[in-house]
Amino acid sequence: MSQRSDCRYQALLSLTGETTGNVNELMLQWLQGEGATSNTLADAWLEYLASEGFTGDRNTATFNWLRDKGYTGALPDMLYKMWCVDGGPATVWYVAATGTNGDGLTGETPWVGFSNIDWASIEPGHILDGMGDTYADAFEVAVSGDATGNVTIRNFNMVTAADDAVLTRSLGVHYDYLTFKDVNVVAAVRTGIYITAANVTDEKHVLVHDCEISGISGHAHSYGMRIVGRNVVVNRTAIHDVGEDGIYATGNGLSVLDSHIYNVSQAAAGRGDCIQIATESEGYTITGNTLDLRGGTNPKQCVVARVSQTGARGLVARNRCYAQNNADTVNTKSQCLYLANADVYDNECSGGTFSNWYED
Repeated sequence: MSQRSDCRYQALLSLTGETTGNVNELMLQWLQGEGATSNTLADAWLEYLASEGFTGDRNTATFNWLRDKGYTGALPDMLYKMWCVDGGPATVWYVAATGTNGDGLTGETPWVGFSNIDWASIEPGHILDGMGDTYADAFEVAVSGDATGNVTIRNFNMVTAADDAVLTRSLGVHYDYLTFKDVNVVAAVRTGIYITAANVTDEKHVLVHDCEISGISGHAHSYGMRIVGRNVVVNRTAIHDVGEDGIYATGNGLSVLDSHIYNVSQAAAGRGDCIQIATESEGYTITGNTLDLRGGTNPKQCVVARVSQTGARGLVARNRCYAQNNADTVNTKSQCLYLANADVYDNECSGGTFSNWYED
Protein backbone atom coordinates (compact mmCIF):
# COMPACT_ATOMS: atom_id res chain seq x y z
CA MET A 1 0.00 0.00 0.00
CA SER A 2 1.41 3.41 -0.98
CA GLN A 3 1.88 6.12 1.64
CA ARG A 4 -1.10 8.10 0.29
CA SER A 5 -3.30 4.98 0.23
CA ASP A 6 -2.29 4.17 3.80
CA CYS A 7 -3.06 7.74 4.86
CA ARG A 8 -6.44 7.55 3.15
CA TYR A 9 -7.19 4.24 4.87
CA GLN A 10 -6.38 5.68 8.30
CA ALA A 11 -8.38 8.84 7.60
CA LEU A 12 -11.40 6.81 6.43
CA LEU A 13 -11.29 4.69 9.57
CA SER A 14 -11.49 7.93 11.54
CA LEU A 15 -14.23 9.40 9.33
CA THR A 16 -16.43 6.29 9.44
CA GLY A 17 -15.70 5.28 13.02
CA GLU A 18 -14.70 1.77 11.89
CA THR A 19 -11.65 -0.09 13.19
CA THR A 20 -10.97 -2.19 10.09
CA GLY A 21 -12.24 -2.73 6.57
CA ASN A 22 -11.46 -2.53 2.86
CA VAL A 23 -10.38 0.97 1.79
CA ASN A 24 -12.83 1.12 -1.13
CA GLU A 25 -15.72 -0.07 1.03
CA LEU A 26 -14.82 2.50 3.67
CA MET A 27 -14.67 5.23 1.04
CA LEU A 28 -18.11 4.26 -0.30
CA GLN A 29 -19.50 4.14 3.25
CA TRP A 30 -18.21 7.65 3.93
CA LEU A 31 -19.56 9.02 0.63
CA GLN A 32 -23.00 7.53 1.28
CA GLY A 33 -22.91 9.07 4.72
CA GLU A 34 -22.35 12.41 2.94
CA GLY A 35 -25.49 11.88 0.84
CA ALA A 36 -24.34 9.89 -2.20
CA THR A 37 -26.86 7.27 -3.34
CA SER A 38 -24.81 5.21 -5.82
CA ASN A 39 -23.43 1.83 -4.82
CA THR A 40 -20.40 2.18 -7.08
CA LEU A 41 -17.41 4.10 -5.78
CA ALA A 42 -16.68 6.10 -8.94
CA ASP A 43 -20.28 7.29 -9.32
CA ALA A 44 -20.63 8.03 -5.61
CA TRP A 45 -17.49 10.19 -5.74
CA LEU A 46 -18.88 12.16 -8.69
CA GLU A 47 -22.18 12.58 -6.79
CA TYR A 48 -20.29 13.95 -3.81
CA LEU A 49 -18.30 16.38 -5.95
CA ALA A 50 -21.48 17.56 -7.67
CA SER A 51 -23.10 18.21 -4.28
CA GLU A 52 -20.07 20.40 -3.50
CA GLY A 53 -20.62 22.32 -6.75
CA PHE A 54 -17.99 20.65 -8.97
CA THR A 55 -18.84 18.78 -12.16
CA GLY A 56 -16.97 17.40 -15.17
CA ASP A 57 -14.65 14.42 -15.47
CA ARG A 58 -13.35 12.96 -12.21
CA ASN A 59 -9.84 14.42 -12.33
CA THR A 60 -10.96 17.92 -13.32
CA ALA A 61 -13.76 18.05 -10.74
CA THR A 62 -11.44 16.69 -8.02
CA PHE A 63 -8.71 19.17 -8.95
CA ASN A 64 -11.11 22.16 -8.79
CA TRP A 65 -12.65 20.90 -5.53
CA LEU A 66 -9.23 20.68 -3.88
CA ARG A 67 -8.20 24.11 -5.15
CA ASP A 68 -11.42 25.52 -3.74
CA LYS A 69 -10.42 24.14 -0.35
CA GLY A 70 -7.17 26.10 -0.49
CA TYR A 71 -4.78 23.34 -1.61
CA THR A 72 -2.09 24.13 -4.15
CA GLY A 73 0.13 22.15 -6.50
CA ALA A 74 -0.52 19.22 -8.85
CA LEU A 75 -3.42 16.84 -8.22
CA PRO A 76 -1.29 14.08 -6.57
CA ASP A 77 0.31 16.66 -4.27
CA MET A 78 -3.07 18.07 -3.22
CA LEU A 79 -4.47 14.59 -2.59
CA TYR A 80 -1.43 13.76 -0.47
CA LYS A 81 -1.89 16.93 1.59
CA MET A 82 -5.59 16.24 2.05
CA TRP A 83 -5.26 12.60 3.17
CA CYS A 84 -1.82 12.54 4.80
CA VAL A 85 -1.51 16.02 6.32
CA ASP A 86 -5.11 17.03 7.01
CA GLY A 87 -6.52 13.56 7.63
CA GLY A 88 -9.20 13.67 4.94
CA PRO A 89 -11.65 16.12 3.38
CA ALA A 90 -12.02 19.44 5.11
CA THR A 91 -14.24 19.97 8.09
CA VAL A 92 -17.05 22.45 7.39
CA TRP A 93 -18.35 24.77 10.09
CA TYR A 94 -21.61 26.67 9.65
CA VAL A 95 -22.78 30.11 10.73
CA ALA A 96 -26.19 31.72 10.15
CA ALA A 97 -27.47 35.26 10.48
CA THR A 98 -30.53 34.33 12.56
CA GLY A 99 -31.97 31.42 14.50
CA THR A 100 -31.03 29.41 17.57
CA ASN A 101 -27.32 29.16 18.28
CA GLY A 102 -25.87 25.67 17.95
CA ASP A 103 -22.53 23.88 17.78
CA GLY A 104 -21.69 24.95 14.19
CA LEU A 105 -21.21 21.34 13.05
CA THR A 106 -24.13 21.19 10.59
CA GLY A 107 -26.41 23.49 8.63
CA GLU A 108 -29.15 22.56 11.05
CA THR A 109 -27.11 23.53 14.12
CA PRO A 110 -25.10 26.59 13.01
CA TRP A 111 -23.45 29.21 15.09
CA VAL A 112 -25.69 32.28 14.94
CA GLY A 113 -23.99 35.61 14.37
CA PHE A 114 -20.30 36.36 14.19
CA SER A 115 -19.99 36.76 17.96
CA ASN A 116 -20.85 33.07 18.48
CA ILE A 117 -18.23 31.64 16.11
CA ASP A 118 -15.81 29.41 18.03
CA TRP A 119 -12.69 30.50 16.18
CA ALA A 120 -10.49 28.21 18.26
CA SER A 121 -12.20 25.16 16.72
CA ILE A 122 -11.43 26.19 13.14
CA GLU A 123 -8.14 24.73 11.92
CA PRO A 124 -6.06 25.00 8.72
CA GLY A 125 -7.93 23.39 5.84
CA HIS A 126 -11.34 23.92 7.48
CA ILE A 127 -14.23 25.80 5.87
CA LEU A 128 -16.53 28.39 7.44
CA ASP A 129 -19.80 28.49 5.50
CA GLY A 130 -22.18 31.45 5.87
CA MET A 131 -25.03 29.49 4.26
CA GLY A 132 -25.80 32.33 1.86
CA ASP A 133 -27.33 34.45 4.63
CA THR A 134 -27.17 38.25 4.70
CA TYR A 135 -25.20 39.83 7.54
CA ALA A 136 -25.39 43.44 8.73
CA ASP A 137 -22.43 43.45 11.14
CA ALA A 138 -18.81 43.91 10.12
CA PHE A 139 -17.15 40.51 9.69
CA GLU A 140 -13.79 40.41 11.49
CA VAL A 141 -12.12 37.14 10.58
CA ALA A 142 -10.19 35.85 13.60
CA VAL A 143 -8.41 32.71 12.40
CA SER A 144 -5.41 31.83 10.23
CA GLY A 145 -4.59 28.78 8.19
CA ASP A 146 -0.99 27.81 7.64
CA ALA A 147 1.30 26.41 4.96
CA THR A 148 -0.59 23.09 5.02
CA GLY A 149 -3.92 24.71 4.07
CA ASN A 150 -5.92 27.90 4.06
CA VAL A 151 -9.07 28.45 6.08
CA THR A 152 -11.86 29.02 3.55
CA ILE A 153 -14.58 31.62 4.19
CA ARG A 154 -17.51 31.08 1.83
CA ASN A 155 -21.16 31.90 1.11
CA PHE A 156 -21.58 35.22 2.91
CA ASN A 157 -23.64 38.23 1.81
CA MET A 158 -22.65 41.47 3.49
CA VAL A 159 -24.91 44.53 3.70
CA THR A 160 -23.49 46.76 6.39
CA ALA A 161 -23.28 50.39 7.49
CA ALA A 162 -19.87 49.64 9.03
CA ASP A 163 -16.68 51.15 7.61
CA ASP A 164 -15.31 47.75 6.50
CA ALA A 165 -17.60 44.86 5.57
CA VAL A 166 -15.01 42.07 5.81
CA LEU A 167 -11.53 42.38 7.28
CA THR A 168 -8.73 40.01 8.26
CA ARG A 169 -8.14 41.64 11.62
CA SER A 170 -9.79 41.27 14.98
CA LEU A 171 -8.88 42.96 18.27
CA GLY A 172 -5.67 44.28 16.73
CA VAL A 173 -4.46 40.87 15.49
CA HIS A 174 -3.96 40.24 11.75
CA TYR A 175 -4.76 36.86 10.18
CA ASP A 176 -3.50 35.14 7.03
CA TYR A 177 -3.61 31.94 4.94
CA LEU A 178 -7.24 32.59 4.07
CA THR A 179 -9.47 31.90 1.08
CA PHE A 180 -12.63 33.92 0.39
CA LYS A 181 -15.13 32.35 -1.99
CA ASP A 182 -18.63 33.55 -2.87
CA VAL A 183 -18.38 36.43 -0.42
CA ASN A 184 -20.64 39.13 -1.79
CA VAL A 185 -20.53 42.64 -0.36
CA VAL A 186 -23.50 44.79 -1.34
CA ALA A 187 -22.87 47.80 0.91
CA ALA A 188 -20.19 49.27 3.17
CA VAL A 189 -18.73 52.72 3.83
CA ARG A 190 -14.94 52.41 3.39
CA THR A 191 -13.93 48.93 2.18
CA GLY A 192 -15.68 45.84 0.87
CA ILE A 193 -12.91 43.34 1.71
CA TYR A 194 -9.91 44.63 3.65
CA ILE A 195 -6.83 42.36 3.71
CA THR A 196 -4.93 43.80 6.66
CA ALA A 197 -1.35 43.50 7.87
CA ALA A 198 0.85 45.29 10.35
CA ASN A 199 3.44 45.96 7.61
CA VAL A 200 3.46 45.86 3.80
CA THR A 201 6.24 43.24 4.01
CA ASP A 202 4.08 40.74 5.95
CA GLU A 203 3.18 37.51 4.13
CA LYS A 204 -0.59 37.09 3.75
CA HIS A 205 -1.20 34.12 1.41
CA VAL A 206 -4.79 35.16 0.81
CA LEU A 207 -6.95 34.10 -2.15
CA VAL A 208 -10.16 35.97 -3.04
CA HIS A 209 -12.11 34.29 -5.82
CA ASP A 210 -15.60 34.25 -7.28
CA CYS A 211 -16.69 37.15 -5.09
CA GLU A 212 -18.63 40.33 -5.87
CA ILE A 213 -18.13 43.70 -4.18
CA SER A 214 -20.30 46.76 -4.79
CA GLY A 215 -21.96 49.73 -3.13
CA ILE A 216 -18.87 51.01 -1.27
CA SER A 217 -19.34 54.72 -0.59
CA GLY A 218 -19.49 57.42 2.07
CA HIS A 219 -15.83 57.64 3.12
CA ALA A 220 -13.15 60.05 1.88
CA HIS A 221 -11.44 56.97 0.37
CA SER A 222 -13.89 54.17 -0.44
CA TYR A 223 -12.33 51.04 -1.99
CA GLY A 224 -13.77 47.79 -3.24
CA MET A 225 -10.73 46.03 -1.81
CA ARG A 226 -7.84 47.37 0.22
CA ILE A 227 -4.84 45.07 0.43
CA VAL A 228 -1.82 45.38 2.73
CA GLY A 229 0.87 42.70 2.65
CA ARG A 230 2.44 40.23 0.27
CA ASN A 231 1.09 37.42 -1.89
CA VAL A 232 -2.61 38.14 -2.33
CA VAL A 233 -4.53 36.75 -5.33
CA VAL A 234 -7.84 38.15 -6.61
CA ASN A 235 -9.40 35.85 -9.20
CA ARG A 236 -12.73 35.83 -11.09
CA THR A 237 -14.09 38.62 -8.90
CA ALA A 238 -16.39 41.53 -9.82
CA ILE A 239 -15.88 44.92 -8.18
CA HIS A 240 -18.13 47.82 -9.11
CA ASP A 241 -19.95 50.94 -7.95
CA VAL A 242 -17.31 52.15 -5.52
CA GLY A 243 -16.40 55.68 -4.46
CA GLU A 244 -12.72 55.64 -5.40
CA ASP A 245 -10.50 52.66 -6.36
CA GLY A 246 -11.66 49.17 -7.22
CA ILE A 247 -8.49 47.74 -5.64
CA TYR A 248 -5.92 49.72 -3.63
CA ALA A 249 -2.93 47.52 -2.80
CA THR A 250 0.48 47.79 -1.13
CA GLY A 251 2.70 44.73 -1.06
CA ASN A 252 4.74 42.40 -3.28
CA GLY A 253 3.25 39.53 -5.23
CA LEU A 254 -0.24 40.90 -5.92
CA SER A 255 -2.14 39.03 -8.64
CA VAL A 256 -5.43 40.22 -10.15
CA LEU A 257 -6.69 37.64 -12.64
CA ASP A 258 -9.75 37.28 -14.87
CA SER A 259 -11.76 39.83 -12.91
CA HIS A 260 -14.18 42.61 -13.89
CA ILE A 261 -13.77 46.04 -12.29
CA TYR A 262 -16.09 48.85 -13.38
CA ASN A 263 -18.09 51.88 -12.22
CA VAL A 264 -15.23 53.05 -10.01
CA SER A 265 -14.59 56.70 -9.06
CA GLN A 266 -18.26 57.21 -8.23
CA ALA A 267 -17.76 59.70 -5.37
CA ALA A 268 -18.21 63.42 -6.01
CA ALA A 269 -14.46 63.98 -5.69
CA GLY A 270 -13.79 61.09 -8.05
CA ARG A 271 -10.27 60.52 -9.40
CA GLY A 272 -10.26 56.80 -8.70
CA ASP A 273 -8.55 53.86 -10.46
CA CYS A 274 -9.62 50.34 -11.24
CA ILE A 275 -6.39 48.99 -9.73
CA GLN A 276 -3.85 51.10 -7.84
CA ILE A 277 -0.63 49.46 -6.63
CA ALA A 278 1.24 51.76 -4.27
CA THR A 279 4.58 51.73 -2.43
CA GLU A 280 5.93 48.14 -2.53
CA SER A 281 4.85 46.12 -5.57
CA GLU A 282 7.58 43.78 -6.84
CA GLY A 283 6.22 40.87 -8.87
CA TYR A 284 2.64 42.04 -9.46
CA THR A 285 0.58 40.23 -12.13
CA ILE A 286 -2.46 41.85 -13.74
CA THR A 287 -3.83 39.60 -16.49
CA GLY A 288 -7.08 38.71 -18.22
CA ASN A 289 -9.18 41.45 -16.64
CA THR A 290 -11.85 43.80 -17.94
CA LEU A 291 -11.19 47.25 -16.44
CA ASP A 292 -13.71 49.98 -17.20
CA LEU A 293 -13.39 53.64 -16.16
CA ARG A 294 -16.38 54.84 -18.15
CA GLY A 295 -19.09 56.54 -16.13
CA GLY A 296 -16.82 57.53 -13.25
CA THR A 297 -16.21 61.04 -11.93
CA ASN A 298 -12.89 62.09 -13.50
CA PRO A 299 -11.32 58.62 -13.17
CA LYS A 300 -7.56 58.25 -13.56
CA GLN A 301 -6.11 54.86 -14.62
CA CYS A 302 -7.25 51.33 -15.31
CA VAL A 303 -3.96 50.13 -13.79
CA VAL A 304 -1.48 52.35 -11.97
CA ALA A 305 1.67 51.15 -10.22
CA ARG A 306 3.26 53.91 -8.14
CA VAL A 307 6.17 51.99 -6.72
CA SER A 308 8.94 53.02 -4.34
CA GLN A 309 11.25 50.06 -5.01
CA THR A 310 14.07 50.67 -7.46
CA GLY A 311 13.77 48.26 -10.39
CA ALA A 312 10.50 46.66 -9.22
CA ARG A 313 8.76 44.88 -12.09
CA GLY A 314 5.34 43.53 -12.84
CA LEU A 315 3.36 41.90 -15.64
CA VAL A 316 0.32 43.55 -17.25
CA ALA A 317 -1.08 41.44 -20.09
CA ARG A 318 -4.26 40.49 -21.94
CA ASN A 319 -6.43 43.07 -20.19
CA ARG A 320 -9.30 44.93 -21.83
CA CYS A 321 -9.25 48.56 -20.66
CA TYR A 322 -11.81 51.32 -21.21
CA ALA A 323 -10.85 54.92 -20.44
CA GLN A 324 -12.64 58.23 -21.07
CA ASN A 325 -12.21 61.96 -21.53
CA ASN A 326 -12.87 63.90 -18.34
CA ALA A 327 -14.33 67.29 -17.50
CA ASP A 328 -11.59 67.79 -14.88
CA THR A 329 -9.13 70.46 -16.06
CA VAL A 330 -6.31 68.75 -14.15
CA ASN A 331 -7.10 65.16 -15.07
CA THR A 332 -8.48 65.76 -18.58
CA LYS A 333 -8.06 62.22 -19.92
CA SER A 334 -8.10 58.95 -18.05
CA GLN A 335 -5.40 56.47 -18.97
CA CYS A 336 -5.38 52.75 -19.49
CA LEU A 337 -1.95 52.16 -17.98
CA TYR A 338 0.43 54.19 -15.79
CA LEU A 339 3.29 51.92 -14.92
CA ALA A 340 6.93 51.65 -13.93
CA ASN A 341 9.24 48.98 -15.33
CA ALA A 342 6.47 46.57 -16.31
CA ASP A 343 6.29 43.82 -18.89
CA VAL A 344 3.25 44.83 -20.94
CA TYR A 345 1.67 43.03 -23.89
CA ASP A 346 -1.62 42.18 -25.60
CA ASN A 347 -3.70 44.78 -23.76
CA GLU A 348 -6.65 46.40 -25.53
CA CYS A 349 -7.51 50.01 -24.74
CA SER A 350 -10.21 52.38 -25.92
CA GLY A 351 -10.93 56.01 -24.93
CA GLY A 352 -8.68 58.42 -23.03
CA THR A 353 -4.98 57.77 -23.58
CA PHE A 354 -3.28 54.39 -23.82
CA SER A 355 -0.39 54.80 -21.43
CA ASN A 356 1.93 57.03 -19.52
CA TRP A 357 5.31 55.60 -18.51
CA TYR A 358 7.76 56.60 -15.90
CA GLU A 359 10.97 54.95 -14.79
CA ASP A 360 12.46 54.65 -11.31
